[in-house]
This record gives sequence, C-alpha cells and structure tokens, in this order.
Amino acid sequence: LSPLDCFETCRSALEIINPANVDHVEVITQLNNSRIVMEGGAGLIAIYTKPGTEDRKGFSAVKIPGFNRPKEFISPDYGDITTDLSRPDFRSTIYWNPELRTDATTGEAIVSFFAADLPGRYRVVIEGITDEGAPVRSEQFIEVADH
Repeated sequence: LSPLDCFETCRSALEIINPANVDHVEVITQLNNSRIVMEGGAGLIAIYTKPGTEDRKGFSAVKIPGFNRPKEFISPDYGDITTDLSRPDFRSTIYWNPELRTDATTGEAIVSFFAADLPGRYRVVIEGITDEGAPVRSEQFIEVADH
C-alpha cells in the first residue's frame, strides 16, 4: 500500500468509532523490549472504547505494512525528441526518487527535474531515513516563473 492508501484504510476504519465512546488511546512502539518501529517493524495504535459501547460492531484490525518496494515513477522526458511538447504538463507530483542518496562526505545531493507548465510557488518536500533508521524531513518552496 502507498502512504495515501494506508491513510485511507485507517481513516475508513476509524470513522465508525464515535469519539464520545473512546476511553483511551495507546501508541505502542516497543513490544517485549524490542525496538520494532526503529528497526522497520510495525507499531501499534490501540483505541479502547468505553465499556458498554457498540462501536466494536463491524470493526476489525487493520494491518498497515511498513515500507514497501517503491513503484517506478514515470515523468516526461523532455530531452527526448519524440516527446510531444504540445501536451500541457499539469502534474501535481513533479519528481519522486525513492533511491536518492546523499554524498557521504557533504551530506548533500543534487536533484534536477522539469517543472510543470503552471507557474507559481511549488512546495518541495524531502523525506527519508538515515542509515541508523532515524527519519529526516525538510520542506522548502521554489518559485517557477512563466516562460
């Protein structure tokens, strides 16, 4: 499942629970002294309802996989002379690279991509995981001018 699919699955499962009936919520990241989340395993979110509530009908456990093998991301190759340049490019996701590596010395990476045909302000989000399993995230904005 993609992160969006996981979100939709969880949201659908949680929508049947009346918030007024929730007793408490537990987020469990360690079981039996193992670091399951940091080692790429599963975590657990347990939602306990108040005694006597009927929220449990139709509700079942939802298992969300951890990191999945990425699918190939295809974007137009404007360097290819056979690419139809007359077709407008209104992609919302411009560039995605699950294999991007930073330089071992500088920690930097160079990324090059073609912008969509809509000028404006674009949000650039970089997310990843270090070799030690720590999450990293950066969000910046770039301005794309009309050409």
